[in-house]
Amino acid sequence: MTSSNHTTALLEYLQASGITTPESVKPGWTHIGGVIVDAVLQPQRSYKNLVYPRVRHVINTYPEAATTSGFLDLLQKEDPKDVMQYQSDDRASIALNLATTFQQQNLNTVEEIRTCFQTPDEKSALLKNLQHIRGVGPKTANYVGILVGDPESFAIDARIRKVLKAAGIPRLPYNKTEKVIRDTAAQLGWHAGALDATLWKLDI
Repeated sequence: MTSSNHTTALLEYLQASGITTPESVKPGWTHIGGVIVDAVLQPQRSYKNLVYPRVRHVINTYPEAATTSGFLDLLQKEDPKDVMQYQSDDRASIALNLATTFQQQNLNTVEEIRTCFQTPDEKSALLKNLQHIRGVGPKTANYVGILVGDPESFAIDARIRKVLKAAGIPRLPYNKTEKVIRDTAAQLGWHAGALDATLWKLDI
C-alpha cells in the first residue's frame, strides 16, 4: 500500500465514521513551566489524575516560571522533582534539558516557541535538538508543539495508531505515519492538529 493509498484509506474511514468537521485545536498553555512539566510527564498512564494536576500546580505556584529564563532560575533554587511533585531523577533531568534547549535556541516564551514551530527551518532545528535529549523521541518533541498551541503540530501515539489500524493502514515508521496525517489533513483542508484531535476522539 502506497502513501497515497494510506491517505485514501484514512479519508474513507473518516467518511464511513460520519466525520465531516474537525475538532478544534486546543490553544495550549501560556506558561513555559507548564509546557515542560506536561511534556515530561505525559508518557505516564493517567493524564487527568497524574499529569494535569501537576501542570496546574506549577502554573499556579510558580508564576515566575512562565518564561524559560524564569523556569531555569526556579530550578536553581528548588529541586525539579519537588517543583513537578514527581520523584524521578530521569524526568527531572529531561525537564532541565528541555528548558536549556529552549534557552539555547533563544526561545523564552510560549509565543516564541509557537512561532518557531510555524517557521520550517527553526522548527526542524528545534525538533532535532529536542530529540538529542536522552528520553525525548519524536512523539514528545512534537507534543511540545501541541502544548504551545501550534495548529499543525500532532503526536503519533498508541491511540492514533489504533485508529489507523482500524482504517486498514499497517504500522508504519513514525515519519511515514506523520506523512499520512499531513497528507490527509491537506486533502480535507484541515489543520494537521485538528485531524489529530479528531482521530483521537473517535470511538474505537
